[in-house]
Amino acid sequence: MIAPAAIEYYIPMQIPADSIATSLPALGSTLPAGSGYHHGSWHCFTAQDGLPSSIITQILQDLRGDLWLQTFNEGVGRYDGRQCTVFTAADGLLHDNCWHMLADRRGHIWFATAGGLCRYDGRHFAHFAAADGLGHDIVNNMCED
Repeated sequence: MIAPAAIEYYIPMQIPADSIATSLPALGSTLPAGSGYHHGSWHCFTAQDGLPSSIITQILQDLRGDLWLQTFNEGVGRYDGRQCTVFTAADGLLHDNCWHMLADRRGHIWFATAGGLCRYDGRHFAHFAAADGLGHDIVNNMCED
């Protein structure tokens, strides 16, 4: 059995801030996360706390422990336990409408968007679209082989 490179969560989680190393270069717009609100044992965040949107369609935990938050038409966010960095088409995504995210075994984050595929290596976005040989610009899912 092959262990997954990352774990996809479909429920909100909080990662202890002291368990995450943060030394990523500045790309996207970064804001300190707000205080959120507590509902029982849940600690919830919304767009008012720095998320790209209050409507999150997928949550992905990468190999560093950061949570990637996929939205519908508002780009994606990366939450490191203290702050949220928002990535949009202005920052390198092919499209703000992201359909699926995947963390590969090398630590890259892939985004299936309405404009093609994007691969984020921690510093730069690489683009793959129909002009590059992709069957279509709209990609709604992917998996690692």
